[in-house]
Amino acid sequence: MSILDQNIVSKLKTEAFTIRKFLVKHAIRTESHLPAQLSSTDLLTALYFDFLNVDPKNPNWPDRDIFILGKAHSSLILYYLLGKLDFFPFDTLLERYEEIFSEFGTNLSHKVPGVEASQGSLGHGMSLSAGMALIAKRENKPNKIICYVGDGELHEGSNWEAAMFASTNCLDNLTTIVDNNHFAGNTPMSKSINLEPLDKRFESFGWATRRIDGNNMSEIINTFYDTPFKKGQPSCIVADTIVGKGIPSLENTTKALLWLTDDEGKNALKELNKYEF
Repeated sequence: MSILDQNIVSKLKTEAFTIRKFLVKHAIRTESHLPAQLSSTDLLTALYFDFLNVDPKNPNWPDRDIFILGKAHSSLILYYLLGKLDFFPFDTLLERYEEIFSEFGTNLSHKVPGVEASQGSLGHGMSLSAGMALIAKRENKPNKIICYVGDGELHEGSNWEAAMFASTNCLDNLTTIVDNNHFAGNTPMSKSINLEPLDKRFESFGWATRRIDGNNMSEIINTFYDTPFKKGQPSCIVADTIVGKGIPSLENTTKALLWLTDDEGKNALKELNKYEF
């Protein structure tokens, strides 16, 4: 990497650290799915602060890149990123998150500027993304379609129908990123429906696939800019991540699946501040 690239990586790591602090603070007495959000932080930070071609002043710009968050319980990161990019006043998020009748719910609402589609029930993201990619392909549009899913979400059969549809239609404008944090809710994937080897499984469905460290910012950026991996094939990035990344007491566990107590929050911030990324 060049010096400029390393500067970008350093900046993105700092941004991801700031987001993690934000997530921990909002997990105190507030439903947040914190461990699953922490596994996603590096990937989503790199997407929005470096890779995606979007326009906050014109969220419906026809040539924008389109991001679909199938793993909708990571919504707070997306809200944070959109607010910091000025899709809406950031203070609105702070004031209205999870308030009654608020557009900023635990799961996604298309009423939030920059959110392409409401999501909540898992398993719809890939189907929606494949349809959008087909339309963009047929209309010769420049849009990149990026779908972000969790590994547990892939238990839903609709994902594999979408995977077959995308490869059959040669949708090389579509990339699916799998947050492979090895948990489905509070159950380890190894004790549920084990999908490994996940990269080989996508390859068998006709996708060009790479497996990366989804918490390594340099690797994330390099992989994003290599898409599409192969002309005529959709791309899949299997991103191996650590649930609870950045807080050792929460890593590889589903403790604090919903929220933190005051004391747990204080301890989590202390751990985060000492973490070497």
